[in-house]
Amino acid sequence: MRTHPRAHRDALTVEIGYALTTGGFLAALVLAAGHGAVTLLPLPEYAASALWRGATLAAVGAFVVRVVLVLHRFGRGTPRPGLRDRLRARRAAGTAGSAGASERDGGPAL
Repeated sequence: MRTHPRAHRDALTVEIGYALTTGGFLAALVLAAGHGAVTLLPLPEYAASALWRGATLAAVGAFVVRVVLVLHRFGRGTPRPGLRDRLRARRAAGTAGSAGASERDGGPAL
């Protein structure tokens, strides 16, 4: 059995927490959208029941897919894109901090 450094185990723990939290949030949004549709639309009983079951299945599917994708990305070593990565990419492209970049993006010139 291969032992992992403590930092890697800690990173894995954080990533699992992130995957479960974002997966749960996504599932709650999908379920809320389905429940909102059942509540707001005047549907017959069989249609409301089918929509409720469909929303539940979609929420479970969204949770599983999100958790698997996050953990798979972590296993490959691909970092989550953050603000620092986006700024670094802009600097590499030569667009960060120039007045022309703001105009090209549709914003006002500074």
